[in-house]
Amino acid sequence: DVVASSIRLAVKLAYRLYRPFEQAVLEHTERVIATSPPYLQASEPLAQWHHKCSVVPLGLTVPPPAPPASAPEHAHPWSANSFKLLAIGRLAYYKGFETLIQALADLPDVELVIAGEGESRAALQSAIRSITPRGNNPRVHLLGHVDDALKYALLAQCDVFCLPSRERTEAFGLVLLEAMSQSRPCIASNLAGSGMPWVVTQSQAGLLAQPEDPASWAQAIASLRRNPALRAEMGQRGYQALQQQFSMTACARQLLNHYAAAVPDAAMQGSTRDTLIVIPSKDEA
Repeated sequence: DVVASSIRLAVKLAYRLYRPFEQAVLEHTERVIATSPPYLQASEPLAQWHHKCSVVPLGLTVPPPAPPASAPEHAHPWSANSFKLLAIGRLAYYKGFETLIQALADLPDVELVIAGEGESRAALQSAIRSITPRGNNPRVHLLGHVDDALKYALLAQCDVFCLPSRERTEAFGLVLLEAMSQSRPCIASNLAGSGMPWVVTQSQAGLLAQPEDPASWAQAIASLRRNPALRAEMGQRGYQALQQQFSMTACARQLLNHYAAAVPDAAMQGSTRDTLIVIPSKDEA
């Protein structure tokens, strides 16, 4: 969906011009696939098209890329004895990183690394300064852009992965699957209409915290911090769920069934040609 943002008025205004084209495409579409049941149910643009909608979650290749034997530069940005939190994503308004930063104000010995770059960097740096006592080193580190090798090295090193997004622009949270691939427990926003809470509850891989509520996030972080056995259990459950429910193989199998349903029987009879359907992913030529 194009989320008519309550935070970014420009998006809301632009969507009014875009919506007629969006609905025309949906009207002529044979099948519509959403990535989670909550997202489909909350989607206002899809409200009148539920009769041709189905759900197939996103998938991740299993096994994923393993962290390199020798950790890349910057792979150990946390202090040695700290409780290590990691967040990954573009530094954008809907990601909710400010909430996570504020949650650390009353959590001593907890450090947060945010990997990603974007237009909200200056605002996040200001939020970091606001929780850092004069003369102390910051406990939140903005790492900037990271490649896949460093991303997986950071995931392997952290204690808990956090996804604090505050708008349905965060439709699914594929990065949750990446954290699960490294057996990391997750905390995600309990954001109505997003797939994030569904992924976490389906996999039993972590806890939910309320969006834009630093106290709720601080409580969830403290709960996992004092219970290492629970963290290990959630990490293992997440890895198992990735293999069973969210693997690329399981995703492809479900998609194949929907492709078959979209092809009229008459078109299949007597056909001597195979059909190749190619779905390009980001950054592919």
